[in-house]
Amino acid sequence: MTFFIFRVSLKLVRRNKPAKNRPNFRAERKLTMKREMVGDVPGNVLGMFSDLAHKLQHGSLTPEELSLFLQRKNPFSEPIFQRMLEACKFDSVNDNITHTQENFPILEEPDEDTEYVLVHLNRRVSTEEAEAEIKEQGFVSGTLADLLLYVRKNPDKQKEFPIIALGSRWQHSGGNWYSPYAHYWDGRRHLYLHWREGDWGGHCRFLARKPR
Repeated sequence: MTFFIFRVSLKLVRRNKPAKNRPNFRAERKLTMKREMVGDVPGNVLGMFSDLAHKLQHGSLTPEELSLFLQRKNPFSEPIFQRMLEACKFDSVNDNITHTQENFPILEEPDEDTEYVLVHLNRRVSTEEAEAEIKEQGFVSGTLADLLLYVRKNPDKQKEFPIIALGSRWQHSGGNWYSPYAHYWDGRRHLYLHWREGDWGGHCRFLARKPR
């Protein structure tokens, strides 16, 4: 749309160039229309196009981001993550989670009406056992984005038990894999990481949802 408007504006300059010392009201009206058309574009859309141009220029656009852009979705996740994280009002967040653009990319926000379940196995289990049980019940593991949405809507649930999002994982430079979880300790609400190779306690709940 931007290129179309720019091209039309050039044609207006050539075809409607006013004679010397004589105002051209027709050209003035058309140029005003052009400015109004640009003004009607929401700022977040213009910002998305600017981000896209920057990534294309630097060769950093990923296939996932391009796919979301072609679906008319905002593929640039940092503002989404920051907004979702701030809405949860955690008392502390693991530093490796706050680097979400690299470690836990959030490309789109889950639907507000997403229905979640908390799978409870009531015993110590491995990550593989928990994932198998979630799949057996017909669900998929929640991601970090799902966890943030769930916690925002249910801020006191993590005071009852840890809530784990096995649908997201991050590999440390040492080679170990971690998943995010929300829990409550020492009167504070935390968003931390847990080693996926370790066991999960019997009091843990695993966030899950129906496949989209």
